[in-house]
Amino acid sequence: MGLFRRPVGLAPAGRSSRVGRRCSARRLAVAERRRREGSFRERLKVLFLRRVLFNVWRVAERLGIRLSTEGPPHAPSEAQREATDALVVRARADGGVIDASSISYPAHELLTHLVLHRA
Repeated sequence: MGLFRRPVGLAPAGRSSRVGRRCSARRLAVAERRRREGSFRERLKVLFLRRVLFNVWRVAERLGIRLSTEGPPHAPSEAQREATDALVVRARADGGVIDASSISYPAHELLTHLVLHRA
């Protein structure tokens, strides 16, 4: 520990040098730089979507302006409601399995009915 100091990067036998590892890691990071994919125009579109539109949405949300859209309100007819109720009763009798292919309207309407009325 006294008069003689080891040059930086050299370690005694049996030990590894942190400095050497850091330098080699940097060299590897530079050598393995990711290649960008897509044309310049496509990359510019992604940049615009990520930076500009997201920030516009964020500012609008902070101001209380809702930019998101919602679907139309769920208003099934009496026939659909009765058919869905009958389907649920049949499913409970058969072990709790609902066959969505046996109904004549979209499955998301069945799910909405189950959530709103059978929750």
